[in-house]
Amino acid sequence: MFHCERSFFNHLHGLISFLTHSRDHDKSTIRSCEYTSRVDGMKISLDSLQVVESIARRGTFGLAGNELHRAPSSLSYVVQKLESDLGIRVFDRSGHRVRLTRAGTVLVEEGRQVLRSARELEDRARRTEAGWENELAIATNGLVPFDALLSFIPSFQAAISHTRLRFSHDLAGDCWQALFDNRVDLVIGAIGNPPAVHELSIVPVGDLKPVFVVSPRHPLAATMEPLACSAPARVKLVVASVMRPMSVY
Repeated sequence: MFHCERSFFNHLHGLISFLTHSRDHDKSTIRSCEYTSRVDGMKISLDSLQVVESIARRGTFGLAGNELHRAPSSLSYVVQKLESDLGIRVFDRSGHRVRLTRAGTVLVEEGRQVLRSARELEDRARRTEAGWENELAIATNGLVPFDALLSFIPSFQAAISHTRLRFSHDLAGDCWQALFDNRVDLVIGAIGNPPAVHELSIVPVGDLKPVFVVSPRHPLAATMEPLACSAPARVKLVVASVMRPMSVY
């Protein structure tokens, strides 16, 4: 029994030593890979993606060179370096026209999205430098039917297609607050006095004249019009807001 127990612990000790050594070796390998990744950086550049995409689309290095205004030998160097850096084959050159490998197909399909995003990023940066907004946040309220604004959206997008429109529906009194808090850029249908905001541009669009209304079951509904000024004083009323003309912006 003692011999068996001693043999068991000897095997257990050996197994633990092996696992510990393997774990330390794996950690060392991981740290080495992480360090190499940090030093080497990205191995795929936008230029190499553009070269590979053009070759795949045109079918030959010569046609791609004409499109990119570069010598075919320079394109061949870019592809060979990319294949060497990634450890893959991008093209099958055995035929008259080059063909994408499976890895090359993935590279081109995903690369086209990267190139598209890069071009959009360049355009946004130029537009921002020129003073254009990427997004215009607009607050409206129930005073302005949203259907009345829909007809203006196509005209706006035709003139400024790169600016997104984001609408929010706020209560009448919250529109000014949204503008004051910089949550929106434009308010349509705001009522009352505007807040003291620096460089605030205001364009009046009309006046809002409150109308005195009652329920058909209210005692005043049976009173002959026009109502005398003393008529509302004889019944109970619930006033939702102060009834005075207000400007709409």
